[in-house]
Amino acid sequence: MRRTTALLLCLFAAPACSDVVTQTVAPDAAVDAARDGSTMCPAPQIDCGGVCVDPTNDPLHCGGCNFACAVERECIAGACTARCETGTVRCGAECVSLASNDDHCGACGRACADGTRCANGACEVVCPSGQALCEGACIDVTADDSNCGACGVGCFAGQTCTDAVCTLACGAGRTNCGDRCVDTQTSDANCGACERACATGTRCVAGVCRGDPCGPDDSATGRCLDNTIARCVGGEVMREACPFGQVCAVVDGAPRCAAPTGSARVTGTVRYETRTPDGTGPGTLAPAPAQGLALSVVDDAGRVLVQGITGRDGRYELPYEPPASGEVRVRATLARTDGIYNFTVRDFAGATYAFSTVAFTPGDTAARDITVSVAQNAGAITVFDLTRRAFDFLATVINNARPAALYVTWQRNRATRTGGAYYSGASSTMFLNGDTQNPDEYDFTVIAHEFGHYMQRWYSRANNPGGPHDGTPADPNLAYGEGNATFLASLITGSSAYLDYGTTRPRVAMDLLFVPQIRPYMASASGGLAQPISEWLVAAAQYAMFRAGSDPAEQLRRAMRVFTGHLRRTPLPDRGEPGVDMVDSLDGYLCENAGADRMAIQNFLVTQRRFPYDFAYAPVCR
Repeated sequence: MRRTTALLLCLFAAPACSDVVTQTVAPDAAVDAARDGSTMCPAPQIDCGGVCVDPTNDPLHCGGCNFACAVERECIAGACTARCETGTVRCGAECVSLASNDDHCGACGRACADGTRCANGACEVVCPSGQALCEGACIDVTADDSNCGACGVGCFAGQTCTDAVCTLACGAGRTNCGDRCVDTQTSDANCGACERACATGTRCVAGVCRGDPCGPDDSATGRCLDNTIARCVGGEVMREACPFGQVCAVVDGAPRCAAPTGSARVTGTVRYETRTPDGTGPGTLAPAPAQGLALSVVDDAGRVLVQGITGRDGRYELPYEPPASGEVRVRATLARTDGIYNFTVRDFAGATYAFSTVAFTPGDTAARDITVSVAQNAGAITVFDLTRRAFDFLATVINNARPAALYVTWQRNRATRTGGAYYSGASSTMFLNGDTQNPDEYDFTVIAHEFGHYMQRWYSRANNPGGPHDGTPADPNLAYGEGNATFLASLITGSSAYLDYGTTRPRVAMDLLFVPQIRPYMASASGGLAQPISEWLVAAAQYAMFRAGSDPAEQLRRAMRVFTGHLRRTPLPDRGEPGVDMVDSLDGYLCENAGADRMAIQNFLVTQRRFPYDFAYAPVCR
């Protein structure tokens, strides 16, 4: 229908309207719709019960009137579609993370240029392998003193960055071996290279272990000399040490290493003063038996007559053949390099701790005890005992393989150079505090934590930049390295409690079962996978996964499949922050264990702690 409207244009000066103008216009749609009972809606909307709705995005009328989507779905382009997971948004037909998607970085359709990648919602330069983007420049963090291991991690004065670790800077002609500068051309303990010790009776000459010139008593057949077989080879005396527990004896005219026999015998008990922390303090001093100590009977010349090990009660019994003349003594040494053990406890000068009885004249049977007080460095025996227990745990997860060497440095009334305990991967050395304000010798969790770093170094992988850390959100690589070491400590000690004791009370106390749900130990749901997090969050998450199953042995196997398997793959299946972080650990756990304990990860980490783990681990599985 069309309508004609007459417009009367009147001039106020005229006595009447003198002209009539006729104009044709479009009809009023709303009026017509009202006449036939329907609602006229602008495209693409449609009329659903008298209400204009958009069927392309209305969840109650998706694709047409009264086609409602389920609660867990949304209406996209007129079809009910699964909602995007937390931490992602819909860009076109796909769900993406604006924090890390190279095609949609920070906003849908904002693509990163070639040579850049998306990190935390911004495009950044991609540096070559081994380098990191530090204040806009690609830096070799393996050798930069101002950015050692990670951006902003500077080495102290007198240190240099070597293999991403700040180490002692030694002058020309000297090498850093266990945080000591030595001349590897002349050092008997580091001949030609660190920790390459010369055998007994040889010395380091121009970086090569050389023996003494052969004398009239030396031959190619050899002779017994200080519990070694000494043979003349190429004009030099070369020695072969007997295995622990054996002695050198001449059998059928030739020297051999064999189990000890003898007409004399010595028995006794080794005890030492120690403390047993009770949860509120380091405990009181009390005597305890020294288990697993390496013992030997030596004569006046230092020749080893027999070797043995103390039992659980600290007792020992050693048969030996007495020397023709002179006295003997029993010596306990804080070093085990046999079986499942491979460690030495020494002071800051590099001397191995040893304790002896007074010399005595050999007889048929003698009883000789060794008792060590705190003033006589009993703390070193405590460190030895706790480290031995850590190796006992290690043997259960590496199938009793020969362990890598570990050196433990501790000294009474002596602090480390950093003022805290730390592990040096370059020299495989644990450095422990012995000062009166922060003694580490009674802190099993501290020692076990540093042992965790030793395990990472030799049996897994970590990209921990090192440096100070206090549990607040930190670099994801540091958070994983420290948090995983704390989790390993809980497995070694058999306790969820981490206690670092001072002189009267714990300096640090945290139970992995009850890490507070407050900001330092939480994550941000919108912070992305590479956000800074707390080491306590990492440790608590791993401990929650360990407790998720009913069989502790199987849960331990699951954790170790990641630790000794997935994280050692080359190249590393890397997501989140470049280098090993919690995301890689979670991916590995789900990959290696067929998705086991997924709900524990969802409930503890994503729901309770708000870390936006996306469970997109499938592409990195084997």
